[in-house]
Amino acid sequence: MAGRPWGLVKNKVRKDYPSVQLTAWKFWPIVGWINYQYMPLQFRVLFHSFVASCWCLDAEIGEV
Repeated sequence: MAGRPWGLVKNKVRKDYPSVQLTAWKFWPIVGWINYQYMPLQFRVLFHSFVASCWCLDAEIGEV
């Protein structure tokens, strides 16, 4: 995590992980449902990758 000391990283993960995991459990099933219900087959991987990229960008922006 950006060259930070291991103790700081471990504490951050311990503090943030439960809320991140709970949010993921709420968010990704909806994304999967939209993907399989509404996306044409040829766009499913692209859609999922796009949403995953936005998820990661949001995590990076939130960390600043």
